[in-house]
Amino acid sequence: MLDSLEIITLMEDSVSMEGHFIAEHGLSFFIRGTKGGKEVRGLLDVGQTHESLAHNMRELGIGPQSADFVVLSHCHYDHTGGIAKFVESTGKHDFPVIANPALFRPHFVMEPVVAAKGVRTGDEREAIERAG
Repeated sequence: MLDSLEIITLMEDSVSMEGHFIAEHGLSFFIRGTKGGKEVRGLLDVGQTHESLAHNMRELGIGPQSADFVVLSHCHYDHTGGIAKFVESTGKHDFPVIANPALFRPHFVMEPVVAAKGVRTGDEREAIERAG
């Protein structure tokens, strides 16, 4: 069991009008946990675009290099967008990205029209591995 856990919303569909944060369809959380004086930090999903995620992280004073890992919950573009750029921005070699291998399968919706919903070009497994 953890001694402490903090979850900070980095990206979601709405923001307060007073703030300087960017909202876009998608989701990302920064997770910080401690146990026995040791701290672990990572992201759950990275939202839809790296640029918006990076902006919100800067607004919160959270540097990408502070992340120890990323967990990708599922294959939709609004949870995986810009993952390769995020990994590169950490500046770390062999940066852990935790995901089901099926994450990279083609994924489409059929209604009302056929549309791709999966991992976008530029965020394929090979691109993530090249990034870090």
